[in-house]
Amino acid sequence: MIFLFAGLGFALLASVMIIRAFLVKDHERDFTSSPPECRNENAIKHLSRMVQIKTDMPENLPAFRALIDELYPNVAVRCEREIIGNEIIYLWKGKSSDSPAVLMSHYDVVSADEAGWEHPPFSGEISGGRLWGRGSLDTKFTLCAALEAAETLLGSGYIPENDIYFCFGGDEEIGGSDAQAAVRFLKERNVSPSLVLDEGGAVIRGHVFGVEYPFALVGLAEKGYMDVEFIVRSDGGHTSVPPKVNPTSVMAEAIKRINANPFEFKMNAMSKALISAICKHASFGYRFIFANYWLFRRSVRRFIRKTGRELDALSRTTSAVTMLEGSGAPNVIPSKVRAVANFRIAYQGSCAKTLKRIENVLADLDIEINVLQCEEPSVMSVMDCGGFNKIKEAIINTWGKTAIFPYLMMASSDSRKFTEISDYVYRFSPIELSREDIQTIHGVNESIDCENFHKSVEFYLKLMRML
Repeated sequence: MIFLFAGLGFALLASVMIIRAFLVKDHERDFTSSPPECRNENAIKHLSRMVQIKTDMPENLPAFRALIDELYPNVAVRCEREIIGNEIIYLWKGKSSDSPAVLMSHYDVVSADEAGWEHPPFSGEISGGRLWGRGSLDTKFTLCAALEAAETLLGSGYIPENDIYFCFGGDEEIGGSDAQAAVRFLKERNVSPSLVLDEGGAVIRGHVFGVEYPFALVGLAEKGYMDVEFIVRSDGGHTSVPPKVNPTSVMAEAIKRINANPFEFKMNAMSKALISAICKHASFGYRFIFANYWLFRRSVRRFIRKTGRELDALSRTTSAVTMLEGSGAPNVIPSKVRAVANFRIAYQGSCAKTLKRIENVLADLDIEINVLQCEEPSVMSVMDCGGFNKIKEAIINTWGKTAIFPYLMMASSDSRKFTEISDYVYRFSPIELSREDIQTIHGVNESIDCENFHKSVEFYLKLMRML
């Protein structure tokens, strides 16, 4: 009788688990892909001219702003413009100011050494179906695509339902103050955006958890950021009479401990939102596991740690020692050894908790610990709302059948400043990217596929018609 009840209980449990797996399948409205927009073949040439301006140097930023006026006369004449620092703010007046939108980008770029590039980094050359150069992906293409769409719609006499603001920063790469100045400007005007869209995720092709069609990553929040300096001091000396405790050995032990004690893996609200979205599109096997995470959580965590650095980083604070300084000569014991580590703080974590854990791990070492800079993780934007659905619809209408996955952005962007005035801040770059493309951002041979860029313009055309 005991075995009978046990068997019935197991059968009931298995049935519930299977039903849960079936219930999480996608039952959302399936937006229909719309016909492609009429494209402007000059758009890629405009982006090429933007890339040619070396906006890694502040003195070249005014030339970039002058180029915008030249390339987009409708925008220049029909939109109100403010320049605050190096932030460009355009206002395209709509029929109403009740539900304004903000479309963001930045036009400054990181520097580039020509070594290793197939085409010079500021040449803007178009070759092999790609446009080559620094900023082609990060992120002059979003600025260019948004302005191409606006110029086209303005030229046709289109008036949006609501005001549209364009906020283009000139110091994002150095963590400057342009974005905060733009927020103050909008705040003084009592602008409370119903949608803010900045750089972030992209459209990715590849089989992930059995999802057989493309998926788009739309960031709802950003991890925190903290740079920590570690210093070990000594009396120095000559290597012929080395001290009993070498400061380099102390620093080596500190780095070893940081690497050997990773932060705890936790399923936070952001990772749960991503897993929930994946469940709606994944194959049945993955849906069965994720829908019953309460039972398979240990297996899921092991799987994520082994197979996906990105997924693992979503659910824990990560660390990386990036800078080391010691003696200036091979035969001199350094009087000061310095290291700097970068910590990306998990959603719902904090700078204070991260620092406390570091101090605990290194508590018995004679080492100074100084926080150089820190930004808390951003708040999580609302997903069940009109703004997010408009982005979703524009994605599907541009790329066809596409799964939309919310995610936690690992990097920092200017958009985190806008959470002060809006609960609807999203990070999505409307472009289809491969892993190889992503690795060129801030690296060698940054380039954009020309056909993909035309899709970016199409995305903004479709989105602006919904704003």
